Amino acid sequence: MRAIYMLLVLLLSTKAGAVIETRIWYFEGEPSGSQVALWNARPDGIRNMIFTAYMFSPRGIANIAAIERVGELEARTSVFPSRESVKAWKRLAAIPGMSIHYKASRLPSAFEHSILKEIGFKKITFNLTSLPARNEAALLADLAGAEVALEMDIGRLPNFDDKPALMNVPASVLFVHKADYWPRYIQMDVMNLLPHKHVLHISGQYPVMEAFPYLHGIKRLQRVVVDADFEPSGAGVWTEFGALPVQWRSYRAVPGASGFSAFASSLSAGMRSVSVDAGEITLSGAEVDRMRSAGVPVAWTHPSP
Repeated sequence: MRAIYMLLVLLLSTKAGAVIETRIWYFEGEPSGSQVALWNARPDGIRNMIFTAYMFSPRGIANIAAIERVGELEARTSVFPSRESVKAWKRLAAIPGMSIHYKASRLPSAFEHSILKEIGFKKITFNLTSLPARNEAALLADLAGAEVALEMDIGRLPNFDDKPALMNVPASVLFVHKADYWPRYIQMDVMNLLPHKHVLHISGQYPVMEAFPYLHGIKRLQRVVVDADFEPSGAGVWTEFGALPVQWRSYRAVPGASGFSAFASSLSAGMRSVSVDAGEITLSGAEVDRMRSAGVPVAWTHPSP
């Protein structure tokens, strides 16, 4: 069990130019009671936390629920709740701002679904590595009281052959489409034929100019996430996104001055944010000041000291 102190400083510019900092702690495994006691004894204000484990035990869940002064709290796991853990999960699910992220690569069975419904999570994300089965997708309608998202990690964007399976998913569910390429006409058309809202999460490349008409043609597109450890070759790429909300996520690399400036200059067109997982990289004071002064919401992470 390894704990990482993940300092996620979110810099939000207000109309007055002020900066609001939000701290998130990331913990791998289940915290012990003594660890929770240490956290509760700290003089911090409201803290946001992320916990990740293959499976959470009732004791581990109870320890998480005992943490004081929690803002947003996310649990990431690969195993759906057991009947024995329902009581502990219900207590945790009652905490405002709590969400659950299932990396089980499938939707829950009818029995597992009944347990989720009993627990009453307010926000649920399911990571899928294949298209949802019809009977399992239909069960999602019973979670109408929750914000439900399907993270479509199937290695491609939707095509026409996928449409029947995706249409089985209730329209209230958000689709997060993950891929390493940008949509063209076919993908745009399929998404527009679906009644759902969409998020695009593209890794490893920036869109070429010819891709932007299709990107802007997607109806109900809520956000675009770009995972790239390098800067785009053209300074005008970010501006081409226009009013679309864009999050630039960079791992193991801090955006350079020119690249960050180009991104910040597109802020007037639409919502922009940057997330940097610095890992072992130590951000210099100049880098921090540069990000703070740009007026773009910026988040960065660090391992525990």
